[in-house]
Amino acid sequence: MRLTLEQALLRGVTAHKEGRLQDATGYYRAILQARPTHPDANHNLGVLFVSSGKVLDALPLFEQALASNPNIEQFWLSKIDALIKAEKFDEANEALCECQSFGVTDAALDVLRKKILALEAKCYGDSTKLKQRPPRIAPDTSQLEAAIKYLRDGKIKEAIDHAAVLTEEFPSHPLGWKILGLALGHAGRPSESLVALQKAVHLAPSDTGALNNLGVALKAVGRIEEAVSCYRRAVKVQPNSALINCNLGVSLRALGRLKEAESFFAAAIRLKSDYAEAHRYITTTKNFTYYDEQFLQMQHLYVDENTSETDRCQICFALAKAHEDLGEFAEAYKYYAEGNALRRTQLSYDKEKVSELFQRITEFNSEISKHALDGDDQHSNLVPIFIVGMPRSGTTLIEQIISSHSNVTGAGELPFVSQFGSQLAAGLQEANKTSLEKFRADYFAAIQSRAYGKPYVTDKMPLNFQYLGLISSAIPEARMIHVGRNAAAVCWANYTQYFKDGLRFSNDLRDILDYYGYYQGIMKFWSRSIGERIYDINYEALTVNQEKETRKLIDYLELDWEVSCLSPESNKRSVATASSAQIRRKVYQGSSEKWQKYRPYLDGILDHLR
Repeated sequence: MRLTLEQALLRGVTAHKEGRLQDATGYYRAILQARPTHPDANHNLGVLFVSSGKVLDALPLFEQALASNPNIEQFWLSKIDALIKAEKFDEANEALCECQSFGVTDAALDVLRKKILALEAKCYGDSTKLKQRPPRIAPDTSQLEAAIKYLRDGKIKEAIDHAAVLTEEFPSHPLGWKILGLALGHAGRPSESLVALQKAVHLAPSDTGALNNLGVALKAVGRIEEAVSCYRRAVKVQPNSALINCNLGVSLRALGRLKEAESFFAAAIRLKSDYAEAHRYITTTKNFTYYDEQFLQMQHLYVDENTSETDRCQICFALAKAHEDLGEFAEAYKYYAEGNALRRTQLSYDKEKVSELFQRITEFNSEISKHALDGDDQHSNLVPIFIVGMPRSGTTLIEQIISSHSNVTGAGELPFVSQFGSQLAAGLQEANKTSLEKFRADYFAAIQSRAYGKPYVTDKMPLNFQYLGLISSAIPEARMIHVGRNAAAVCWANYTQYFKDGLRFSNDLRDILDYYGYYQGIMKFWSRSIGERIYDINYEALTVNQEKETRKLIDYLELDWEVSCLSPESNKRSVATASSAQIRRKVYQGSSEKWQKYRPYLDGILDHLR
């Protein structure tokens, strides 16, 4: 009778416990012949090798076990113990730090630390001096642990400073660069993060953690194709990582490769059936039927009392989409309402602060406009095109149309106006020619690499509508496009979208209506003060008269007409926003009426909007 892998493993473990090592070895090898990545067989065979003195032969087996499942404490303990026995103390210290991210207990770590110190002392003499010890090629455990702790505690500046020292003292050691890259990413410095993580991967090409982090950094700077390649490398090394499979799916989705993205989300779910984020993502790549296995899995997770509130929130949004596909709008609304209520508890929203911010911006704009830069004095080989409006108003479609032109690069939602100008726009920084010139210089320095040599580049951060006055004064050559859409459709679309980075106003319909009022107020202010600089386009008008509205838009940008602008669905650029799936379809009418399906459940809250 042919044994299953589980039966063979059980027999191998039994033989191992009974001291029949040759039999145990045979079972483990048979399993690995059938499945080379099997984590338990790799680990157990490695333990056998260590017990027979073949420590160096055991190390690759432990590495493979961890590549398949890094969350098993014993796998880490066995690897570190083998490194200690092999007198590879630097590598043991490094593994000791790395394993903390995977939940290895403090008690186990303390035992191993003492073991390393004791054996180092035995090899090199007095434990306090270790005079005979070779020069360290890697940081010691305490140095690495300090940097990791700063990062975990959210002390990003301290983490950056500490990691920078590590990379200076040990430039050939990958873990310091890895920590530095992560810290710089958290600090909103994506380009610097990318450089650090590229060095980490160069020094450790098979480190799947570094490869995954590099993929995240590449995606953050808009280099999605390269991110996909990075994730593919990581998946090849560690095919059983649910996280890497999911991240690869997200990047493929941004490129419009929805079927391929769906396959990697499905792989992530097979590896981790309770992976709520992967469940939510896969709903954006397909339509559901009643007999969809994933639909049943999500329902099970929803009722499982062990599902965390964070995960249940994502599952609610996923189930809402599934019921919407099935035409069950009452059920969909129930899940949208619960998901938003959970999300609202995770994100704090202070509408008074928002109101105060918008008031400050409008009051201080006259001071900024006094020092507006003269367009004749500014020289740039790049013209930014700002596309603004309420989130979910159609800004992604407009960017897709414009970036279909051969002279335009679509850079997506860039954070730089807010990053470099929010304090200035709100009157928290003195407005003068110098401060405006600095904002301008910082912004252009940040976007140059996003343009890929083309003369125009789009910045589609919708909430930049707050900063149109600053943009007008500091970047006189900028083009500013405001996208309007049916108000009820916009408000409902915000409510039904799970924004990963969180739009704090979007999880309660009354908050959304308040925010929409603030948005309308500031856009009326800009219309009075700099209206001649802003091009208004209506989403519904575009879908009804696509060619007429598109030609007017391209003419406003002073670009030559190109027929490719009429086929935005053929634009292969990456789109990382919530609209990444929709914009792969031809321009179509009727999407603004979708909210009407939910009208019976809304108690008239959106009926007054037009």
